[in-house]
Amino acid sequence: MRLTGIGIALRRINHSDLEMVRKWRNQPRVRSQMFRDEIISQIQQIEWFQSIDNANNYYFVILENEIPLGLIFAKNINQKTNEGEGGIFMGDLSKISSDIPARASLLLLYFCFNCLCIKRSKIRVKTENTQALSFNLSLGYKCIDQIDDALILEATLEDFESAPLVKKLSKYLALDSIRLTGQPSEKNLACINDWLKSYR
Repeated sequence: MRLTGIGIALRRINHSDLEMVRKWRNQPRVRSQMFRDEIISQIQQIEWFQSIDNANNYYFVILENEIPLGLIFAKNINQKTNEGEGGIFMGDLSKISSDIPARASLLLLYFCFNCLCIKRSKIRVKTENTQALSFNLSLGYKCIDQIDDALILEATLEDFESAPLVKKLSKYLALDSIRLTGQPSEKNLACINDWLKSYR
């Protein structure tokens, strides 16, 4: 499955991506912002992939000009509460201060609110990660709780659409160019398969 638009693409992770993503994840700068900051082994990476390769989790490799730059995801989709949890990290550390994270986040949240039809997107940020906190607040997230060293943030579609950064990006980027393509699969929710069938 592939989501394209606003100058980038998000391609759903597959088995051949695992070693690349593991190397990204094990970089000291990336690990320092994770709630689990240990070095991930190849076996752990495979076990992780087996646990998320299903209809309730959507992990994507961020691509610009087909070059892999990072990972972004919507996980633990709850169809009863219409909630999910998001996250992102850049594997190419030179792109952290570029507009790629913002464009990838805009694309993913469009997917979440319009394709997955979730009503609330939640994220967890370490209290000391002020850069990530500021970035997510600019996307419309609001802090709703703190558990130990984790800030819990939440955004609705209305929060997202009214956020200053989203309004700015939407002004310059063609949202009507966003396309979701791929084959219907048992690893997708029914709503995703319906979208995919509509583009065939």
